[in-house]
Amino acid sequence: MTERTITSVEVNARAIFQAGAELHVAYGHYNFAHNDETVSATLVVQVVGLPNQSVVQDLYVITEGFGGTGGYVVGDSSLSNRFITGVSLSVAAGGKMVRYMNQQAGRGYKVSLTASAINDFYPINVTINGAPSATRSGCIAMCVWYTIDNPV
Repeated sequence: MTERTITSVEVNARAIFQAGAELHVAYGHYNFAHNDETVSATLVVQVVGLPNQSVVQDLYVITEGFGGTGGYVVGDSSLSNRFITGVSLSVAAGGKMVRYMNQQAGRGYKVSLTASAINDFYPINVTINGAPSATRSGCIAMCVWYTIDNPV
C-alpha cells in the first residue's frame, strides 16, 4: 500500500518557540475531523519541523478521539520509529493518550540537513501502522524539546 503524507499547519508555517537561552520547543498538531482527512494504515503525518543542527532532547505525543484498533510510531523519513515505537491507538472512543519518547537512541539525535536543504525544516512524523476504526476523527499533537548544536 502506498504511503500518503499530510503536513501540519505548524510545519508549513515553520513555527518555532524558544523556551530558554539554549532549550527550544517545537509544537504541532493535526486534527483529522477539521481537515476532513481519512485516517488509514501507512498514513504519515508530518507534525513538527526542526531546523538544521537540532539535537532532540525529548518529545511527547498526545492522541485524542481515536477508537477501535490501530497503532502508530514516531520517527522521521529515515527511520519511522526513531523516537516512539509500538503504540496502540486502541483507547476508549474519545479517549486521550499521552506517550513519551521510548527509544533511547532517539534522545540526542542530531538533525543534519544537506547543504542544498540547509534552510528547510526536518519533519518529525507520526506514521499510522494500522487503520483505526474512526476514520475521520481524532487529533494528534506533538511537542519536541531540542537544542541547537553549533548555532550560526
